[in-house]
Amino acid sequence: ILTTIMRQESQPLEALQSRQAALQSRANTFGVLTSRAVALQQAAAALSDASQLSGFVASTSSASALTASASSSAIPGRYEIVVNELARAQVTASTTAASDPDAIVASGGTITIGGVTVTLAGATTLRQLADAINASSDPPARASVVQSGPSSYRLVVTANTTGQANAFTITNNLTGGSGIAFGDADGDGTSGDSSADNAVQASDASLLVNNIPITSTTNTISSAVPGVTITAFQQNPGTAIVVDVATDSAGVTTKIQNFVKAYNDFAAFVTEQGASAARGDQTSIGRDPLLRQIKDQVRASLASQYATGGALSALSQAGIEFTRTGTLALNEATLASALASGTADLERLFAGSTGTPGAFA
Repeated sequence: ILTTIMRQESQPLEALQSRQAALQSRANTFGVLTSRAVALQQAAAALSDASQLSGFVASTSSASALTASASSSAIPGRYEIVVNELARAQVTASTTAASDPDAIVASGGTITIGGVTVTLAGATTLRQLADAINASSDPPARASVVQSGPSSYRLVVTANTTGQANAFTITNNLTGGSGIAFGDADGDGTSGDSSADNAVQASDASLLVNNIPITSTTNTISSAVPGVTITAFQQNPGTAIVVDVATDSAGVTTKIQNFVKAYNDFAAFVTEQGASAARGDQTSIGRDPLLRQIKDQVRASLASQYATGGALSALSQAGIEFTRTGTLALNEATLASALASGTADLERLFAGSTGTPGAFA
């Protein structure tokens, strides 16, 4: 009798506990909805930024000789580039050699390199001379001690940057010690002003870009091809290197595929919740108005027409299509056709323009 009474009295509690479990399950299901919605939002955000859609890629026929990288301002096309000359930094070595880096080569005087004067006071070794040049204020060149043979050490002065504009001269007025000298082929008292004085003569890069002469003080050039930075590594006057600049369709395709997957995951979740609600599952949110509202709004956005002012006004024209089952699929042939003339129309459709939001905005 007591057991029967206890069972009857506990029925309201058991009903509340069952209700509590169902509500907790619904709360967990709303958490899943949140994760699906956030994934969908993030995938849409990647397509709502025009700067992330206007990508280009540059490729070369000889990456060992020349590389190219394209920015968002690049213009698709093919460019033939001939590297006639590389930019080089001037290198000038002393014509005299010391028997040891710590041999005294001067006891005073001055040495002027590219207009920067270094004054010595007291006995100075070859190594100390190099250190003094490098420690001077804003030197145009760096000095080093190089072993050129057994018991033979020379002072080598190298320009900080490449190009003829960064060439330097040396005026040597050092005194005392064993002495140090530099080449002076023209006998004017200044070294480095003729090619015979230098181990490497300063030179500019010289290129032909579609038969248009281009010169640069460096081997990295960003003004020869619109929106493309090229870097030359080898000179070969008789060979044209082909640089192709094209829309980075692979990057755009990946972003769209990510969105299609995120939408299909969301749509599968909505379908699952609807089916469980039809079975009378109390833990389902299939009949919740919030879920239906999100589903309807997202689907309406994807199926709408947009006044972009361009050639594309619907996502289906960019290859984002609904299937018979209500999922999304990417028609890559349609997308490739939409990208054939660049990304401008796609940007207006996806990201919109001033005062006109796009499909993913």
